[in-house]
Amino acid sequence: MEDYNCLATLHPQYGVLSSAPSRGVNVSQQHVAVAAVFDGHAGCQTASAAAEHLPHLLHQGLTGRQGSSTAAKGDSVALLARDGACQRLSVDHRADNALEMLRVLDAGGELEYDAAGTLRLYRPSDVERRNGCMFTRSLGDFNFKQPRPLLLCEPHVVHQELTPSDSLLLLASDGVTDALWDDDVIDVAMRALEQARNRTSDGQWLAQAAADEVTAAALRGNSGDNITAVAVLLDWS
Repeated sequence: MEDYNCLATLHPQYGVLSSAPSRGVNVSQQHVAVAAVFDGHAGCQTASAAAEHLPHLLHQGLTGRQGSSTAAKGDSVALLARDGACQRLSVDHRADNALEMLRVLDAGGELEYDAAGTLRLYRPSDVERRNGCMFTRSLGDFNFKQPRPLLLCEPHVVHQELTPSDSLLLLASDGVTDALWDDDVIDVAMRALEQARNRTSDGQWLAQAAADEVTAAALRGNSGDNITAVAVLLDWS
């Protein structure tokens, strides 16, 4: 398993107050929360280090600004349930993204389809095409960033004011979206929330139930990749 996630609550003065081992969290208007999914590849070291250090790094940059900030690179997704409908907050940084394709080619990278028909990025020196990447932005992967940055570390960032019509934020690795459309992910999560509310009012348990059902649905959809989902329940009470 190369996927990692982190859930943490931050305080401007006291730092990282808690780091939850679960995959669901309930967030009220009094909290600053961090939720993240890291889809590791070729080992788990970078994903593990990012999950450990991200809350502390973000705490150093707290500004007091209200709302939601989403930063994404690679092909994991951030989906917001707004009025019960799905709104995607992330962009897929993959070799088949037209803008990313142009940037990669301009940087000297090479693109080629593998045997499965997936477009991958290769270094010019990789003449045997052994180490290709589907994604075009990532943490780590220094061999693709030197001497010229074929892969970038810069994320796609969205700042958004949240409203009471926003009920859930769902983060997932591409193991989920390989099997489910974005709308289906949110539909599955919202149905799981409705069913779970018949059994409990505990926000963290509800969020965990939503994340669990999304991963179960991806498994039923025969996803062939590692599957990770994190749910953030937005509590406006």
